[in-house]
Amino acid sequence: MSSTIEITKTCEWCHSVFTARKCTTRYCSKRCAEHAYKDTKRKEHVAREQKKANTPVPTDKSPFITPAQCARLLGVCRASIYNYLATNSIPCFQFKGKILISNFAPIIYTTLNKSRRDGHQPHLSGFIRSISPRAIKALYRGSLAG
Repeated sequence: MSSTIEITKTCEWCHSVFTARKCTTRYCSKRCAEHAYKDTKRKEHVAREQKKANTPVPTDKSPFITPAQCARLLGVCRASIYNYLATNSIPCFQFKGKILISNFAPIIYTTLNKSRRDGHQPHLSGFIRSISPRAIKALYRGSLAG
């Protein structure tokens, strides 16, 4: 069922004049509608990534950070952090479905990398590994409550 009205409109994408059969028509063709949709989605994605990049890492609130926060802190991708965790380059605590990294771990990691580049054999200080899992759970619960 087509409409019998004809409305002269200007395309919002290419700015050409066209005849619309509906009041809600915004674009002169399918191609212009697809280009406008893609442009809108691209702008939303850029805005979302800018917001994500500008959010500060909350290192002072909790004694632990997530792998995503650690990645932002070190300036690498999240997959690299998971690779470092798998090779025990960055010490972490794994619970059921949750990976926690101490706030000190990225500092230790950058120090270890610097000492490796300088030719020294690094030794992980045991202060992170010496904390008992029970104490870690208590600390984590305390940081969630506070």
